[in-house]
Amino acid sequence: MARFNKIYAGPVSELLPQVAEKQAAETILPGSVVAINADDEFELHGTAGGRGAYFVAQDNYLILAGVDTPVAAGDVVIGMRPLDEQFFNVRVAAGTYVQGDTLSSAGDGTLAASGAGAEILFYSEESVTLDEADLLRVRVATGSVAAA
Repeated sequence: MARFNKIYAGPVSELLPQVAEKQAAETILPGSVVAINADDEFELHGTAGGRGAYFVAQDNYLILAGVDTPVAAGDVVIGMRPLDEQFFNVRVAAGTYVQGDTLSSAGDGTLAASGAGAEILFYSEESVTLDEADLLRVRVATGSVAAA
């Protein structure tokens, strides 16, 4: 049975994160980083340079869907706005990650290690080597930071 709130990882002492509900412009996996496009729909972050803030797509806990159950284009996606001191399980590209690593958009809704000059969106909260794209515990980077 699917477990409630697998993408939002806490802290449990705070109210749940602020959310926005939008139609999906394309198929979106829970844990993907999304942005709002010109048609007021969620699209994968980096695919067409969405407007303003970025969000993390939540698993559809209302129907007990798991984190690997995609949201089809045209269906509603719940996007959680990452705030300071909150943790999320976000999709990252294959690779080795060390706690404290800076993470930037990989251009397809996933995160990857930050390259020079890239906007830092999150920091890794665990150390792991992934052979394929998967979920990684992260915390949001505060403010707009660029990698050195």
